[in-house]
Amino acid sequence: MGTLLKYLLYALIIIVIYLLGVGFYEGTFNRDSTVGEISSDVAQGTKRVIRDGYDSTKETIKDGYQAAKDKIEEHKDENKSAEPASKLEEEPSSAQTSASGGFVEN
Repeated sequence: MGTLLKYLLYALIIIVIYLLGVGFYEGTFNRDSTVGEISSDVAQGTKRVIRDGYDSTKETIKDGYQAAKDKIEEHKDENKSAEPASKLEEEPSSAQTSASGGFVEN
């Protein structure tokens, strides 16, 4: 559990650094920006990134579920439309089998 929390903390730090870099690059953060403005923008950006990641993961799972469901239905339809295998019409001749049911070598 500790390892999972450690990786989540690392991911959060990376997101914050990314958002700070984007803010400085785009010019939304400058010398006149206050710490409150920057932290507010970073908090909103972090929430947006996490929400987008959650939504895309949820959508991917839903699409995967639907694809699997469609595949199962497709196989069910194939099995219903397939004709059952016909039974063997001929029994093995007595020359091919012995009285004990084994094969006779010629």
